[in-house]
Amino acid sequence: MRSIFFAVLTVTLFTFTLSAQDQPKHPSRGSIKFGASAPPVAEAASHDLRSAFVKISEQVVPAVVAVMPVAFQSSGNNSSTPQIQGIGSGIIISKEGHILTNYHVVAGADSAMIRLHDETLLTAVKIGADSLCDLAVLRLTGPIPVEFPVAFLGNSDSLHPGDWVAAIGSPFNLSSTITAGIVSALGRTVELDLPYQYFIQTDAAINPGNSGGALVDLNGAVVGVNSLILSPSGGSIGIGFAIPINMARRVAEELVYEGKVARGFLGVETQNLTPILAQALNCEAKSGAVVTMLSEKGPASKSGLEAGDVIVSLDEHSVTSANEFLNLTAAHRPNTKVKIKFFRGEKKETAEITLAAREKSKKSNESGKAAEQPPVRRSATGNKCGVAVNDINEKARLKYGLPKNTGGVLISAVTPGILDERAALMQGDILTRIKSNKGNWTEISSKKSYQSFSESLADKDIVVMQILRSGQTLFVSFEVANSRKM
Repeated sequence: MRSIFFAVLTVTLFTFTLSAQDQPKHPSRGSIKFGASAPPVAEAASHDLRSAFVKISEQVVPAVVAVMPVAFQSSGNNSSTPQIQGIGSGIIISKEGHILTNYHVVAGADSAMIRLHDETLLTAVKIGADSLCDLAVLRLTGPIPVEFPVAFLGNSDSLHPGDWVAAIGSPFNLSSTITAGIVSALGRTVELDLPYQYFIQTDAAINPGNSGGALVDLNGAVVGVNSLILSPSGGSIGIGFAIPINMARRVAEELVYEGKVARGFLGVETQNLTPILAQALNCEAKSGAVVTMLSEKGPASKSGLEAGDVIVSLDEHSVTSANEFLNLTAAHRPNTKVKIKFFRGEKKETAEITLAAREKSKKSNESGKAAEQPPVRRSATGNKCGVAVNDINEKARLKYGLPKNTGGVLISAVTPGILDERAALMQGDILTRIKSNKGNWTEISSKKSYQSFSESLADKDIVVMQILRSGQTLFVSFEVANSRKM
């Protein structure tokens, strides 16, 4: 059976000469219906696990296909031969033949072979891809089969840790494989060069070949696009990640209608709000994104936002982290007006900002991540902050590549035994301003002004330092009483 399949596949490949030039024109916005009209499993049936998974296997598995990217390799005499480059999975998202998959599945290929649930082989062309969040859309090039199943696209925002889910795809070329598990966590980020990530973590078995397949809930609604696993062996150890379908659907629509994804840009960098940072900023919010820096040319710079403001919502959607804020912003098209609610100290304020378009060459860094240097040395500091500083001299400017107009003081040491946020201070970090929960911001221009501020502090004061690191800003907060722990 296996040899017969590959014989048929070889014949098909030699007649498969589609390229990017054969791609259909992009349809007018709103002309495509994405997803089925209703979930395949009724609400009542979803309460019976066995019945739900059996129904998912019957109704949803056929809407998930095997994707075999094809690249043309030179065979001499100015000719080329099509070659299959691995295997992944895809989700049928429209009756017009659109298939959603991962960017990394089809990277480097303009076309692919599609194997349906019933082993039918079809051809597809890539109509758009987005490497920034690892998604791509294919479209079938031939006649659409009469019985062409389309997946129902659910709402990933309704997920909770502990919800039952099923993963569907083609692991190790085993088409139509379904595995079961739960949502382990939401809003995950991983150590990958993906600016936009807000993964669903699941323990449903995901293996090589599952990429691009569907993660579905007990109603059979697609809630995620299976994308990657964390595993030292390369196989499933119960830690898999899926792109939320709400993000994936928006990207898919942009790729179908425009061929590219246009993301809104605010021109701010943020970091997560921690309980101790909230105290230092006199902010009553429990979570949010703290503004650390504003781009001079970004739309946010004209809105009144300032470094130290704590963003808690965007268009009534609660903001719980810097990464969530980045993704919420990117989910809007440029020139869209958004309403941001934020705390400045104890006062809650609102700003309306029209998003700009992100420059193609501009790498997203609105999450506030900065380049790392070695940690500063540990030694006695002789001040209540537990952090020693030096004035910035010419030698320091040369060593750390600091512009002549860089103000502040250079952090030189941290008291041994300190294990809070100060322990992460790096060589080359510059302290530009500082405040306690009992006062306002103080600009630091010299070692003398820093020592003066430090001496004014009392035990139990909560302090926040504004740090400049490699051209980016972040906040470091701590309690004064902890500064003398050895």
